[in-house]
Amino acid sequence: MDIKIENLRVSYGKKTVLENINLTIPRKQITAIIGRNGSGKSSLISCFGGFMDYEGKIFINGSDISLLSEKETARYVSVMMQFLPSPHITVSHLVSFGRTPYHSLLDKLNEDDLRIINESLESAGIYDLKDRYVDTLSGGERRLAFYAMSLARTCPVMIFDEATAYMDADNEGMLLDKLAGLKSDGKTVITVMHNISDAVKYADNIILLDKKRCVFFDTVKEILETDILEKTMNVKRYYADGRTFFSY
Repeated sequence: MDIKIENLRVSYGKKTVLENINLTIPRKQITAIIGRNGSGKSSLISCFGGFMDYEGKIFINGSDISLLSEKETARYVSVMMQFLPSPHITVSHLVSFGRTPYHSLLDKLNEDDLRIINESLESAGIYDLKDRYVDTLSGGERRLAFYAMSLARTCPVMIFDEATAYMDADNEGMLLDKLAGLKSDGKTVITVMHNISDAVKYADNIILLDKKRCVFFDTVKEILETDILEKTMNVKRYYADGRTFFSY
């Protein structure tokens, strides 16, 4: 699905955090959003989920999402934010909420829903946690539970705000590999990433935000042929084991 952003502007009261954002994000690829703290990364993600008011337009598959119902938007886009709640419900129950865009409030889950929920738990690698309560999980396990809920939405566009926050290195790498797998499954993935080295390894495209604006949007190959990351993010580049790394 095509994703197009036109003249996007986001403000908190009198403070503008994003302005003049114009992007067309490629389908079936991974696009990473990077930038310094306070550059508007989470604000941009929040607009997709309808969590924040904005000026301008966001189109998905030609539809202005501000004109769609909450359920219609939820069938197109799944958004997983950085800060997640810890409800006292089982993991399986949490993942079942991924099916709510396809039912009315009083509908019962059908066999297809149950199959998708179980497949989502398996894909996230947490089927053995399905009967645990979410508020008893570690931070990393909880993120995987919400990731499974996102999978259960079966949306063509999947958006993450720091998908790997609070994860140890092993689980972080595992989840990034899973995001790469989503692209192989034909999903369009947009994710905020803090680690620039991971961004250039896993993403196809980079959105670089700075001082309320998008200062770069192109492929990873193109951004690595410039020094804009060094200048904007104040990082140093080095090479090891055939990969490009950045450090502060």
